[in-house]
Amino acid sequence: MPLPKKRKNEDKQKFISRCMSSEVMKREFPDLKQRIAVCLSQYRDKPRNNLS
Repeated sequence: MPLPKKRKNEDKQKFISRCMSSEVMKREFPDLKQRIAVCLSQYRDKPRNNLS
């Protein structure tokens, strides 16, 4: 299943909370530290819509 993505205008605290509590994330990343790292990475991920 896909990892959570940041919603438009969603602040960091709300996204991290939603990401950490996601059943998909809990199943895919049972280790808390690893899940935090993945959620932070997802939050910081920039959309790759441009080709430059």
